[in-house]
Amino acid sequence: MKNRERYITKHNEYDLMMTVKDNTGMCAVDAVGGSMRSEEYCDSISCEDCIQKWLNEEESR
Repeated sequence: MKNRERYITKHNEYDLMMTVKDNTGMCAVDAVGGSMRSEEYCDSISCEDCIQKWLNEEESR
């Protein structure tokens, strides 16, 4: 198995974003969705809930 399969394409999106958060210390929503996107989603809730909320919402353009 190649790294792209193990860590990206076959990895659960939520788990991948939690790994980004845990390993970088930055907001995963900001890292993936663009700078300061978390302000629209977090509202002082936990990172876990914020990431779930962001993943489950429709794409906004």
